[in-house]
Amino acid sequence: MTVFRDVKRRPRYHEPPGCDVAEHLYHAINRANQRDRIFHKDDDFEAFERVLDEGLQKFPVDLLICCWLTPFTFSGFLEIR
Repeated sequence: MTVFRDVKRRPRYHEPPGCDVAEHLYHAINRANQRDRIFHKDDDFEAFERVLDEGLQKFPVDLLICCWLTPFTFSGFLEIR
């Protein structure tokens, strides 16, 4: 998954990975290799939702919106608490 840092301000490219700022928005996008489908059956999607929910429970992050752009790409906006 690619995370584009802080959509409220211009990214500072000298920030090390994992340098997240509270109360800022982040755009996360994931695209499958070679436009392969990410999920092949409903169970795959349900498993993804469970893992995503576990991550949101474990870390101080709010998922503001998540959507499928194509069968092989999804996007979301996150806010660090």
